Amino acid sequence: MNAFEMVMSESGEKITVALMTAEEFKEQAENYLYGRELVKGLKSIRYCKAEIYKDVVLGIMRVPRKKQEGNNPWYSFGFYLNDSRLIVIDDEKNRMKETLYKVRDRIQNLLSSDHFLLTLLDELTAEDALYLQHLESSMGEMEEHILSGEQETFDQTFAVNHKKLSEFHFYYEQILTIGESMQAWEEQRTSGVSWQRFTARAGRLHDYVTFLREYSLQIRELYQSQQDAAQTRVVNILTIVTTLFLPLTLLTGWYGMNFAVMPELHAKYAYPTFIVVVLVIIIVEIYFFRKNKLL
Repeated sequence: MNAFEMVMSESGEKITVALMTAEEFKEQAENYLYGRELVKGLKSIRYCKAEIYKDVVLGIMRVPRKKQEGNNPWYSFGFYLNDSRLIVIDDEKNRMKETLYKVRDRIQNLLSSDHFLLTLLDELTAEDALYLQHLESSMGEMEEHILSGEQETFDQTFAVNHKKLSEFHFYYEQILTIGESMQAWEEQRTSGVSWQRFTARAGRLHDYVTFLREYSLQIRELYQSQQDAAQTRVVNILTIVTTLFLPLTLLTGWYGMNFAVMPELHAKYAYPTFIVVVLVIIIVEIYFFRKNKLL
């Protein structure tokens, strides 16, 4: 277990911030009020949630990774909060240890234990706006490629971006709910910690992701319309070619019957005349198609 203490600026009381693995917390769960309830939640973390009790907050977090690490696009941890202690439960101790010490260095005047938790959640979302802007730029490039006809990698890029946006949309909905729940905790204690600011920020990120998801769907519709237009052009060309050769097919079929009573077969200029007729038909058809903007 890694732990350190911080002194609250107003009261001078100490709070303890500890980092444990799930196994370490399970062994000590009997020592903490509602500790067994948190152990159950740690077994399979599939969403973000904060359960508010009279003197304790139990939480689990499932945070989408901004960079792919292995096969898991999420990292998860839990937390146990009361008036004098914050315990972060995570098996990836090296990553969370660095984050906790970074949060400790950011806080100049600690107001309460939930002030540390608020700053921790702020730190976890600190670069989210920049990351979402990066995704928006990537989608803008996709749109430009579609309009310029470069569509070879669209399906793969779209699938990756849309999946990531769905993950963040799901995540922000849940931390928005956590922020609202912690506002109630804040009101009970009047500690001076502003969870309303965190909730507003989570709401803005949620709105931004919602906009990007709609933008992503618009890009997919643009791609589909480009595909449909290309298919329509191919069908039009095939239709025109078929139409061009239809009267020629009629003529060749007609004169291919070789009836003895057909006087043109024995005429001196029958073959050149046939060629001229064919060329005239083709020229007239091409003129017709161009005039009607079909070619």
